[in-house]
Amino acid sequence: MTTTCPSCTSSLETCARCSRVMCRDHASVSGTCLDCEVAYYESRDTVPLRAWFVGGALLPWPVLASQWAELSVMPRSGGFRAITTGFPALDALAMTVFASMWLGLAAVAMRRWVHRRRFLAA
Repeated sequence: MTTTCPSCTSSLETCARCSRVMCRDHASVSGTCLDCEVAYYESRDTVPLRAWFVGGALLPWPVLASQWAELSVMPRSGGFRAITTGFPALDALAMTVFASMWLGLAAVAMRRWVHRRRFLAA
């Protein structure tokens, strides 16, 4: 990207990836130039983020499966002001669904972070 900005030529800011001189007005939040930022997003489209979400979301299910026999025969739970469905197996299922959603999102965020670090190091 060529610019006619007079501040870009005299600035001390450089792109973190290609070392191009740029002013603060033309730098992205990550400290890269526009060309490198566009190249990053194009390269991120090749990363299978759905697979990472599914992989992260599947992490808590073996733990639930290993405890299912004990949970299904437990007596009803509850008590004064208890936040429960009354069935321990159903409570554990709801918590597992909630945890799997967050673990899937965490796996995607981690993969994006790793991809960004590798991209900037290249």
